Amino acid sequence: MTENASTAYKSPAKIEALLSRQQEEGYLSKEAITEISKDLGVPIYESYGIASFFPHFLLEKPAKPKVHICRDMSCLLAGGDALIDNAKRIARRAGIRNLRPESCACLGRCDKGPAAEIEGRIYSALTDEKFQDILESWKNGAAKPSS
Repeated sequence: MTENASTAYKSPAKIEALLSRQQEEGYLSKEAITEISKDLGVPIYESYGIASFFPHFLLEKPAKPKVHICRDMSCLLAGGDALIDNAKRIARRAGIRNLRPESCACLGRCDKGPAAEIEGRIYSALTDEKFQDILESWKNGAAKPSS
């Protein structure tokens, strides 16, 4: 068997090992990638190459809170598109790094858009300022009630 065939044979195992570790820890640390590489007998750069290539692998610990912003029409028309575009910048202003806001389907607040789910709580009629206030409250340990 050639070295290329051997490496190709291990690729599914590498991906599975990386996915499994990310599910356990929430992201892939350098230590985790090194350990997986040693366990599989492959160079670290190969495992890192896979982890850095695919967007669903996280190489940094994700920030809290977990944020989902509605991308359905009512919320987009009410300013949700701008909120989605500005979310990372707003989070940095609130002192939160590595925030990975995700867009999601309808949150059931079509009459009060834009809406977002933040750590399981749904907030509506969000502006950039209101979103920043909520994130700052989460950072300081005093989560605001849903609105």
